[in-house]
Amino acid sequence: MSFAKEALALIRGVEVVPIEASRCEVDGNFGYGKDTADISLKVAKQSLFPTIRSAEPDCLISAKVLSCRHQIASGPGSTASHVA
Repeated sequence: MSFAKEALALIRGVEVVPIEASRCEVDGNFGYGKDTADISLKVAKQSLFPTIRSAEPDCLISAKVLSCRHQIASGPGSTASHVA
């Protein structure tokens, strides 16, 4: 996380605001498992999804892990990019 914050802070006019969420809880196939998908969704609904939904329309959302970006796309319907 610190590398991503430092890299994004180098861009003029960018304010880096980390989302204080536990995790997206989709690591690997956990969030897609028949017995675990509902847990993943419940965790994301606690902080991650509400924070993304309340963000400004021009806000850039960054997530390192592909499965987290997929959950953000399928949950709040936002697009999350990799910091690179």
